[in-house]
Amino acid sequence: MNCTAHPTVPASFNCTRCNKLACDACVKRIKAGTSFMEACIHCDGLLRTATIRPRADLKSLLRRVMSTDGVISALAIAAPLIFLFLPLVGIFLWLISIAALCSYYFLIIDHVARGRDGLPTTSDALDDWWTIMGHAFRGFTCFLLTIVPTIAWVYFSDSPIVDLIYSPMLRLFLLVIPLLYLPAAIVAMNMTESTLLGLWPVTWIRIVVTAPSAYLRLVGLVAASMVALWLGNLVAAHTLGMLPLLGTMLVASVTNLLLLAQAAIVGGFLHDNAGEFR
Repeated sequence: MNCTAHPTVPASFNCTRCNKLACDACVKRIKAGTSFMEACIHCDGLLRTATIRPRADLKSLLRRVMSTDGVISALAIAAPLIFLFLPLVGIFLWLISIAALCSYYFLIIDHVARGRDGLPTTSDALDDWWTIMGHAFRGFTCFLLTIVPTIAWVYFSDSPIVDLIYSPMLRLFLLVIPLLYLPAAIVAMNMTESTLLGLWPVTWIRIVVTAPSAYLRLVGLVAASMVALWLGNLVAAHTLGMLPLLGTMLVASVTNLLLLAQAAIVGGFLHDNAGEFR
């Protein structure tokens, strides 16, 4: 881990208030009685000795999600879709499944970003219902941000909506646009622990400007994971989707597993680049 202000210098401290990393040259020493305290030059917060955390490599991140716990979690989240054929009840259970997926997605990001091992446990997931609802709301918000370009095209374009259905290039373009800002929104929500601040475009711009090269790497990781998600979903739909009754649930389980893997990758990136976006 390197100093936030001096990226080539190893960090000796991190701030307990703003969490920025600091080298010895970035320490402000304040006299307290007969001794001195180390303070952050950015916000005057108290400094603590920086803990060297091992980097979260891609293989270990994927191994977490592709474990027995990850597969069971993906299946459990998709289980309500067995009853999708029931009127009203099926829609209600589908919404519960989506809410559970959104909540667990951000729970994994936070869990991995904090350097914790494995996946969040049942006690983590059920410990604070307000936190869980907040994670679910973030997930729904990110979904809405993803479809904003499509909604804007339908509303402002003079072309008939059938052009969107039969134009793969147009659909691809409308899916690529969110990749430019959606990772910034996810980082903002994780850093501020606020969905509303994560929706503020000024926050996105600040994140991109603060660490443009790191942000481009994050966009690349998210884009690659989206391609893997699309391919995995396509294969699952043409194999598992053919099974009666369980087909829909199994395809959704594959989708869930790939989305949870994406969450682990994003969390691992934030873990390794914690000081970049501060």
